[in-house]
Amino acid sequence: MISIVDDDESIRIATASLVRSLGYSARSFASAEAFLNSDAAKRSCCVISDVRMPNMSGLEMVRRLRALPCMLPVIFVTGRDPDEVHHTVLLLGNATTLSKPLVGDRLSAALDTVLGA
Repeated sequence: MISIVDDDESIRIATASLVRSLGYSARSFASAEAFLNSDAAKRSCCVISDVRMPNMSGLEMVRRLRALPCMLPVIFVTGRDPDEVHHTVLLLGNATTLSKPLVGDRLSAALDTVLGA
């Protein structure tokens, strides 16, 4: 299962559809808090998360996961230049960044990379 964390409902729906078309199951969350308060970190093989969200960013969500420690692979998506968050993402470990809008072949390649396929 791949967890999708994004405050934009249309992005969550589109990403979940794309993930399913690649052969994975998907579970969506409207916030980082909703994801952290669920059991999804234990049940997921990967998280696809927006970087910027209200209240708690995707980066802060992963910092909290790493403190558990949980090294669940993360693919961050951003509407801004991914180079802006690249250094921070590298420090979090086991994470990568893609630009919005997500494109099927780029997401598929990122999933192959983070999941070691």
